Amino acid sequence: MGFKRAGWKKSPKAIKRETLDRPGAMEALFARYGTTPPASFDWHPVHCLSPDHFDENASASVNMAEGAFKCHGCGLKGDAFAVLQQIEKMSFPEAKQTLLGEDTATVKSGSEWI
Repeated sequence: MGFKRAGWKKSPKAIKRETLDRPGAMEALFARYGTTPPASFDWHPVHCLSPDHFDENASASVNMAEGAFKCHGCGLKGDAFAVLQQIEKMSFPEAKQTLLGEDTATVKSGSEWI
């Protein structure tokens, strides 16, 4: 059964994504690595955040409005949580706790989360 037939206006995956895309996650990621995020809300060139990838020129792009990061040199990409998971080899709950400082043991039930 599709999510619209179940009476939901949006898919559970979309609802979960909107809940996690809070302002501040990408800023917290940049702060963790000692850099200032760009003020631009369009794709903006930045240095890669991965400590394994040193680059003299900006080889990555970040879109603060969409919360997306992509390094064109090493392939590191994703939202703030995915990037942190890849760099520090941690689970999603650990990345969420690290960036947002929220209790990861609390999980909503019903149509808001799956």
